[in-house]
Formats: sequence, structure tokens, C-alpha cells
Amino acid sequence: MEIGLHLPSAQPAASAEGILEVARAAERLEFDSLWMFDHLFTPTGIESKYPYSRDGDYPMTANDPFFDPLGLFGVLGAATERIKLGTSVLIAVYRNPIVLGKILATIENFAPGRIVLGVGAGWMQEEFDATGVPFEGRGARLVEYIAALRAIWSGRPASFDGKFYSWVEAGFLPTPTAPIPIIVGGHGDRALDRAAKHADGWAIVVGKGQGAGIDGAAARIEILRGHLDREARDPHDFH
Repeated sequence: MEIGLHLPSAQPAASAEGILEVARAAERLEFDSLWMFDHLFTPTGIESKYPYSRDGDYPMTANDPFFDPLGLFGVLGAATERIKLGTSVLIAVYRNPIVLGKILATIENFAPGRIVLGVGAGWMQEEFDATGVPFEGRGARLVEYIAALRAIWSGRPASFDGKFYSWVEAGFLPTPTAPIPIIVGGHGDRALDRAAKHADGWAIVVGKGQGAGIDGAAARIEILRGHLDREARDPHDFH
């Protein structure tokens, strides 16, 4: 078992100093990993329903700082030496996969074997609208995005011709020094199916929302195990 903690990177009074203090203390105390949320902004009047609360209310406000996890990967990779760094989760489709793949491969070369990429389909339509990414079909887009990242990180010249992303054959060096695990978040049936088919693990939320809570998470794990069996995947190799 590995034990990690979420950084204070998205909350009232979040600060660079506080994030670094917690990260360095966690490494000193021999925690295994540090985790970060991802959102680009918080609307002052949000209409989207947050899936991990009973009433659909989002706990952040427009006055709360929300530090970017990709920037923190780079900062914390240099500020720490051993501890793993992960997102739980990054809404990857807000960024082009070539750009994200290049950023993470570069950082991983300076923090070998320490990056874990958790990704999710997303729920806040306001962010999709602002970044010009269609809200509809975001699950299928995420599946293709994962395949695109693996092509980018293959270490060989690669082309890609998908429904959402495409490019001519090109080299993307440097490749990560070790495979970057990709874990998928979301508690819906399609999210569990997506994780079993395409990911290296599942990011669980135990807040009192949709499919969550301790009992809810346990029930979701049993469903996930069924999906892993169907895909002939060893659950011991799934994070």
C-alpha cells in the first residue's frame, strides 16, 4: 500500500509558500505521493452541477486560488527528490495532446518515474465552452486522447489519424524515461468501463456525491472488477 495526500493547491488562501511547505514536509515524512486537482477557472455564477456533492453545489468560489497542476509538476519535480506527483484528475482535453505530452515527457526526464497522470472527462460545461472544446462526446474524446498520448510517448516517430486528433508522422523526443501511468476518474458506469478498457488505474472519489461515499466507492470497485475480468486484465496490475 502507498499513502499520499492532496496538496493545498485549490482552496481559500492557497499559496505558493503553503504548497511547497506541504510538499517538502510530505516527502520528509515519507509519504509516497502528492496529488492535485485541475480546473482552469471558477465562474462567478456556475450552472453546471458538481457530481461529487449531494446538492450539486461546487465547493470552490471565484475568490479561491486554483494553482495549475502542470506548472506544479515542474515546480515540485525540482523542489522534491523522491515523492510521486499525480493529478486526480486533470481534464486533459482542455489541452492539445501534443502539447500536454511534450510538457509531461520533459518534466518526467527531470523527475524520472515520479509522474502519474490522472485524467477525467470533465463536468463543468463553462470551461469546455471557454476553451472551445465540445462538451458533448467528451468521453469518446478522452479515450482517443489517451491513445494519442501513448503514441506520443512511444519513443518512435508516430502519426495519428483519429476523429478528434490527427498529425503527420513525427518524432516527439524526449520520451519519458519510464511509462507514465494513466489513471481515469469518474464514478459513472461509462467511466468505469473506460478505465478498465483504456487506463492503468482508476481515481476514486469518496465525497458524498454521485456514486461516492465509502460504501458507494466499494460498490463501484466491485463493478470495476467485473469490467477488468471481461477485458481479461489482472486487477493486481491495475492501480
